[in-house]
Amino acid sequence: MSNPAGHVAYVEQVSGGNVFIRADNYYAPHGYTDAGWVAASSVGAFLHPHDGRSGGGRSYEVAFQANTGSLYTIGTTDQHGNWQQGMMPGTSPSIAAVNGGYEVAFQANNGNLITIGTAGSRAWGFGMMAGTSPSITAYNGGFEVAFQANTGSLWTIGQDGHGDWHQGMMAKTSPSITAVNGGYEVAFQANTGSLYTIGTTDQHGNWQQGMMAKTSPSIAAL
Repeated sequence: MSNPAGHVAYVEQVSGGNVFIRADNYYAPHGYTDAGWVAASSVGAFLHPHDGRSGGGRSYEVAFQANTGSLYTIGTTDQHGNWQQGMMPGTSPSIAAVNGGYEVAFQANNGNLITIGTAGSRAWGFGMMAGTSPSITAYNGGFEVAFQANTGSLWTIGQDGHGDWHQGMMAKTSPSITAVNGGYEVAFQANTGSLYTIGTTDQHGNWQQGMMAKTSPSIAAL
């Protein structure tokens, strides 16, 4: 919490309309620790530890391919369980928080990309490269998915609908996508074996960094 002068104190206890605070130089002007009960109404503002922090929620959801081959989601938010959607063996789903719910992207057992979840479901009709998995991120009020198409090229679809980036990817590898500064960025292993990043935020391209065969990068907004 903070007072109008900008000093910060920790709330240690709450009782009715009162809070017990402990602070340095909050009430006292001489820089020593002060503590005591005050009316909560006398405090300028309270800040929860998770406020303003990306991903600071208290609940979570997990997406996975069950040993039956079906897509499952489970967690503290939604005990959905079996989505009755068969997944391609050897591939993994990706999940993102979207509009107060979640959306999952995965390669179906017919080789096509599907998105499904509380934010809606859609069979996109785009074939994916065998043995690869998509990546999804919340973006622009919806979501964006990055994947290696069955042509070997990097694709992104969703709110942006960019489609083919005309960037060849290494076989058996998967891209990673994250929302950045109002846009998105994708990291992937190019068919040259080098790390590339590309997207609406930064067209960096080749980082001149060789990647280990059959590995995929991961990207995060900072």
